[in-house]
Amino acid sequence: MASGADFIKIWYIVGPGQKAEVHYPLVQAVIQESHQAGQRVAVHATQLQTAKLAVKAGADILVHSVNDREVDSEFIRLLKEHRILYIPTLSVFEGYQEVLTRQMHFSTPEILLANPHFLGTLFRAFELPQTDFPTFSAEFVRQHQQQIPIARENLKRLHDAGVWIAAGTDAGNIGTLHGPAIFREFQLMQEAGLTPHQILTCATLNGARVMGMEEKLGSVEPGKLADLLILNSDPRRQVPNLLDYFAIIKDGHLFRPQEILHSSPGEVVQVQTNAYNARDLEAFLTTFGDTVKAYTFPTRVRFANIREMEEHYRQLFRSAPQLHAQIQNSTVLGNFVVNREHITGLPDGGISDMIVIYDVRDEKIQQLWFLGE
Repeated sequence: MASGADFIKIWYIVGPGQKAEVHYPLVQAVIQESHQAGQRVAVHATQLQTAKLAVKAGADILVHSVNDREVDSEFIRLLKEHRILYIPTLSVFEGYQEVLTRQMHFSTPEILLANPHFLGTLFRAFELPQTDFPTFSAEFVRQHQQQIPIARENLKRLHDAGVWIAAGTDAGNIGTLHGPAIFREFQLMQEAGLTPHQILTCATLNGARVMGMEEKLGSVEPGKLADLLILNSDPRRQVPNLLDYFAIIKDGHLFRPQEILHSSPGEVVQVQTNAYNARDLEAFLTTFGDTVKAYTFPTRVRFANIREMEEHYRQLFRSAPQLHAQIQNSTVLGNFVVNREHITGLPDGGISDMIVIYDVRDEKIQQLWFLGE
């Protein structure tokens, strides 16, 4: 509290055979102490009974979905009476499931906007033997598969009943990426039954309510701060329009993404590798310049233009579902990136070891050379 925390977060989860009421006095005491110090409290309570007791104990925010059973009328009444904010974090359940089963389906925005080196570490799961994964993985994934539909149904029921829902991701958990995970969350909220306009309210006004800043932020009203995200498309029509950003106004200054977001040569090549491993053609091609040329070292033309690359990699990505590039060594020399790459999962079942030299200028790969295939 002395460090200026925005709120206090506590866990309230009971294991098999335990009674939620046993821990209630402790939860209540923590919340009372926090409130006396002027701090609101967010409670991680994913079981219906603990979530109810958390609200009765004075919680201000419930983080994560109730996912052990369908919410009932008593719970809905409690949330509305106490004006509780409910943050479903649907994406965090998917993140664990995908990484632990090595069946990752990162979206194009996630590949392009996430920290590329961090995302690259997740793809390294394919380089590990299954025996290296925790023995609890199968049971953990099975439980999550059962919980995801319950969480979605509860979100829809709570929203329809008038409960305040705020968008959040719990980024930092396995497979939940800081930044772009919010767009996956929006998509999952839409699949649960919320409209794009409703999701926008969850992310703006209700997000401000979570932070206790609804008097300053969260909606465009006289007297509020004019910190704005300006889009080229109407976000009320479809969720992807939230990615069609034009500029940001912050403290009276206008910033365009291309003016403040820059990628180093190493980051550009890592994004390309991540897109390759995800077999995401759109993200992959985004990393190359319009006049890109690829050579078999030193001068034999391999791809004369972006269209030839597109056709080749479209076919490769379709025919090689286990395709994976392992970067065994990487060196950055100015605008050049030199990678030693080990490719597995090729269509013929073979492998390929090569050195690839990338020439990166203007944040795009303009030329590349393949050696030693």
